[in-house]
Amino acid sequence: MQTSWKKQENLDFLSEVSSVPLQQSLRHLQTAFTNFLSGGAKYPNFKKKRMGW
Repeated sequence: MQTSWKKQENLDFLSEVSSVPLQQSLRHLQTAFTNFLSGGAKYPNFKKKRMGW
């Protein structure tokens, strides 16, 4: 999948970096989706940059 993405013209920027971070990010994404769909995780909570005091 990653190899075919790197061959596409509009995704040329993927060829500029090492394949290891790309593979790791895909693994993390797969784990996140698996956990979410199995009920092991909830929707993400986004943190605010400031306390709002």
